[in-house]
Amino acid sequence: MGARRLLLLLVAALAALVLPAGAASAEDGTIAHVESTGDGLRVLVNVPAGAEVDLAGVEATLDGDALDASAEVAGTGTEVKRTAVLAIDTSQSMRQRGRFTAAKEAARTYLDTVPADVAVGIVTFDATVAVALEPTTDRSAARDVVDGLELARDTLLYDGIVAAIEATGDEGQRSVLVLSDGADTGGESTLTDVTDRIASTRTLVDVVSLGQAGRALAPLQEMAEAGKGRVIRSTGRGLADDFRAEADVLASQVLVTAPLPEGFSATQATVEVVLPTAGEPVVARALAAVEPASSGEATRPDAVELDSPGGWQVPEWVLYAGTGVLAVGLIAAAMLLVPGKPAPMSIAERVEAYSTQVNRLEKAEKPASEPMLEQAKAAAAGVLERNSGLNDRRRQRLQAVRVAAGPHRGGLPRRPLRLPADRQRRRRSSGDGRRCLPAARLPPRPRQPAAPCL
Repeated sequence: MGARRLLLLLVAALAALVLPAGAASAEDGTIAHVESTGDGLRVLVNVPAGAEVDLAGVEATLDGDALDASAEVAGTGTEVKRTAVLAIDTSQSMRQRGRFTAAKEAARTYLDTVPADVAVGIVTFDATVAVALEPTTDRSAARDVVDGLELARDTLLYDGIVAAIEATGDEGQRSVLVLSDGADTGGESTLTDVTDRIASTRTLVDVVSLGQAGRALAPLQEMAEAGKGRVIRSTGRGLADDFRAEADVLASQVLVTAPLPEGFSATQATVEVVLPTAGEPVVARALAAVEPASSGEATRPDAVELDSPGGWQVPEWVLYAGTGVLAVGLIAAAMLLVPGKPAPMSIAERVEAYSTQVNRLEKAEKPASEPMLEQAKAAAAGVLERNSGLNDRRRQRLQAVRVAAGPHRGGLPRRPLRLPADRQRRRRSSGDGRRCLPAARLPPRPRQPAAPCL
């Protein structure tokens, strides 16, 4: 055991003597993005937090060839398009221990800290995946979306990350910051789909894990490694600080530009950038893909002034003369369109015109009388119809009176006559035993024979 410790100390002493002191203590930066404009190179470098670099002393190499490089803070002057998307877990589990409230506050902190030129988008995932906000530099709109977030069941983690990657687009530097407290509950995408998508698009992916440990961290770690990012294990209290640190990475980026070596056309190259500091320099080195330049740059080509071609130039007086001729032509055309004064009419023409006018008036008046005639006809028909109805009603009333009067002649009932006693007895029975009709009920008309016996 003692011999092993002595051997380790000996190896450490030899390494200290052989390795340069600067290499041992130099701070490491990272190459975030490399793109080519055709004749120039743009490199975004992530500088460690708190490092104060000397931009004027920047040095850069491309595949070992020194470049005539210059550096500036990213977001000023010539710009590379930068896009960041927040992929936020909005499942019901985020309600526990105030995680959802902390997540909203962390998102607001990120929006307050991230540089103004960075377009920020928001994607939410629970039982569904939604692009709540397309990448934009409108921070007010982003805060409104964060304030309006709500929770639902399930966690489509993988589908949410795929949607966030697609929302970043395909130009400039693209990064996704994932916040989740649970595992994927099943969707269309698998873990392999997500890691392949991250690698093929070369999107930087950082994952903030809330309360996860052990096997639950394994998928998050795979996604972060595919995106050359990291997994940040956080709590509700420290979540805002973690999001602020992620935004500070973008705020401290340095943009290095340099002309490309003649004949360079590779799509992948080893890029190294050295930024001096008061102590040891910041060194960033990577085998990076060289992408086409993004279209979101601030500088635009200067307007090109075209020289007048050689040859005869039109004198100024010709322009005025042409304008005058055009005006005269327009006036003449207008005069031709105006009708002239009519010639005086002869007596025959006047008589014919008068006759034509009278005929037109008569024809116009005739149709006017037709409606009046139709109205008169309609009124007469109405009167006849009402009179016909009156006669019918009178006839019905008379018929009703006759029915009520019974079989009396004359149409009205009469008071029954009281007969003497001898006549009443004779009425009750006849000589032959047959019953006779009462004579008193017959109408008293003169010379009327007695009713026959039945």
